Amino acid sequence: MNKDLRQLRQKIDGDDAFIASGHQIIKIRKRTRDVPPWAADNSLTQKLLSNVFPRWKTDSTQHKRAAKWARVIYLYHRAGLPHGHVAKEMRMNYGALRTLLRDIKRAADGFQARGIKKPRGIRPRGRPKK
Repeated sequence: MNKDLRQLRQKIDGDDAFIASGHQIIKIRKRTRDVPPWAADNSLTQKLLSNVFPRWKTDSTQHKRAAKWARVIYLYHRAGLPHGHVAKEMRMNYGALRTLLRDIKRAADGFQARGIKKPRGIRPRGRPKK
């Protein structure tokens, strides 16, 4: 080992940029995000999904969508995977995943998931007026 170090020192000195600043061992950056309380608790997640998809037991479309939401909640919030990994795991593109995460957050905040900032469950009675 000592012989190898001497040979290396003949080629590279201590002032070389490779040794002085270019070659370093650094930690991998990992962003930490706060997990919402509804995502950390199974019963609150189940309550959220049953509010958004009330007929998930009988309707196969709602069942598939609820399962998709549950998987995304698990991968993104609980496992802490970044957007790109979750999108790859779910076989969806990045934009679709961001839209889905936005819809989940809106539903968790008590609003309708799809773009309407009205509280969920409050609709006027009767036929709509023009």
